[in-house]
Amino acid sequence: YIIWQNNDIISNNKITGTLSFGLDITDRRHYEKVTHSINRKLLEAQQIAKMGWWEYDLLNNTVDWSDKMYEIFGVPIEKGPVSMEKIKDFVHEDYKEYHQKELKKMLSKGEASVEYPIIKPNGQVCWIYSKGRINYNVDGSPRMVFGISQDITEKVRMQETIRKGESLFRVIFEQAAVGVAQIETATGQFIHINQKYCDIVGYSKSEMAELDFQTITHPDDIDEDLANLENLKAGKIRE
Repeated sequence: YIIWQNNDIISNNKITGTLSFGLDITDRRHYEKVTHSINRKLLEAQQIAKMGWWEYDLLNNTVDWSDKMYEIFGVPIEKGPVSMEKIKDFVHEDYKEYHQKELKKMLSKGEASVEYPIIKPNGQVCWIYSKGRINYNVDGSPRMVFGISQDITEKVRMQETIRKGESLFRVIFEQAAVGVAQIETATGQFIHINQKYCDIVGYSKSEMAELDFQTITHPDDIDEDLANLENLKAGKIRE
């Protein structure tokens, strides 16, 4: 790639020729192409990860946001980034103290991460994971903070669904009208048992924790039960 600059040669108020200069800009065009590709991939990665970056200039008290940050916080780009002082206005009331505590930790230790819910201007609750690190001047004084923020709402909701499911399972497990036990297939050791199972076999939960199913199985049934266990481990039977 070559960029040309043409200059007229004037003599006696007449154009008598043209002086041309050519500059090889191949390397610059290649650099621009590579930079464009990197920026495009970075933007795509931010969209996929629901992640944006932010930068806080400690000396001038100014904030710079990537476009994704505006989307995460539900703020129009034309309004500009939210100042560090006003970020706390977005934080859910129950987490404001925790959020400020973690920010102070980052300023004192140089790096910190925090998970917290925000309330967007439209009332939507969104969970955020943020991590920041301080960059220092040559004299050791803090210069700016660079960090990332990620929308983790889906992950938090999934964790809550799993937690509720586990709680429900524990309730059903403990209150079942039949004996239920979880056994380590490699050893036959009891892992979890409900009270009904203990009532049936006549052992307490603490005693069952020290036993395996072979110990409490009648001698006439042990061979069949062990064979069934091997078939279960091999996937030949489901229960």
